[in-house]
Amino acid sequence: MKKYYISSVKGNTAISRYSHDFYELVLRDKGYIFMDSSKSFTEILSAVASRDQVHIEIGSAQKKETELLFVMLKAKYKYVSVTLHDPPLIFPFFEFRNPILNQLSRLYKRYINHSGSVDKYIGRIKSIYVVSRKSIDLVKRKYQVENVFYLPYIINPHEIEKNAGINNNFICFNPNGSKKEIAYCLKLHRRLIAHDPDVNLYVTSISRAGDRTFFPPLDEKKENNIHYAESQDEDLFSEAGAKATFVFMPASQDADYRRLAGSNVLEGLKKGKIVFTNNRSVTPEYIQNGKNGFYLSGSLREDTETIRKILSDPSLLARIRKETYSYLIEHHSADEVSKQFKD
Repeated sequence: MKKYYISSVKGNTAISRYSHDFYELVLRDKGYIFMDSSKSFTEILSAVASRDQVHIEIGSAQKKETELLFVMLKAKYKYVSVTLHDPPLIFPFFEFRNPILNQLSRLYKRYINHSGSVDKYIGRIKSIYVVSRKSIDLVKRKYQVENVFYLPYIINPHEIEKNAGINNNFICFNPNGSKKEIAYCLKLHRRLIAHDPDVNLYVTSISRAGDRTFFPPLDEKKENNIHYAESQDEDLFSEAGAKATFVFMPASQDADYRRLAGSNVLEGLKKGKIVFTNNRSVTPEYIQNGKNGFYLSGSLREDTETIRKILSDPSLLARIRKETYSYLIEHHSADEVSKQFKD
């Protein structure tokens, strides 16, 4: 029995960066052979036998990997495991060219079809790994399976920016392009520059082919010290990079597992950012308020006062950076991930 890891480490998406680190730091030592998902199905299936051990990275944008997963499950491959990055969703392996039909298909899958033709194959997956503990029950309930396990999101220690510079600039990191959350960032910035006119705000959002991103959200785009960046690159921190120390990651009141991925929070921490987010979704697993980041309350007055106090306390910022580094090394190192990955 051979071991294969099927993913793509090319490009600059969050999953491709994750896949590179996961393979190089964990799976290579476990004897896995890397198989690039960009290869044709014929090449992959001719190399990987049904008795071989296979691990696949699955996310909402990994269409080819998802299709390959179901091809293998239908062909009764017995030892296939996955890491599910957008739990509990495993999208159907068929896609429509029309983006509206595609969206309807996803909504149907998410809210209505709990026992459809695709779901019956999911029970054949040997192990399902998720990168947040909260997601375990989500997947178990949706697919009526028990073989769901927590796998810490891996962080390469050499990529942690321990000594990033300090300034008073902010990033509003909003992968979903929601107007409401961006508007809150803009209001906070307006209050902050009333006391410090040099504070800059960098607003980032993702635009993907076939998707319409609500961006820029408001006529306020012409305000002073506000800079917009729209990209098809998920590594949007690179846009503002060294220009900002702090990052807003606002989530709406009805935010669920998909509205604010834990990987976004961890990317911010890895890049030496001081993260402000909400005590919702999966963020409590990654942020301890006042220790390695801060929670936004949703009150403009309260949040503005808290941020101003933090900006005026260099010793607090230094302590947060130190705690962040310790947290990442303790909970998201290759050793910790290797212990949790059993296949």
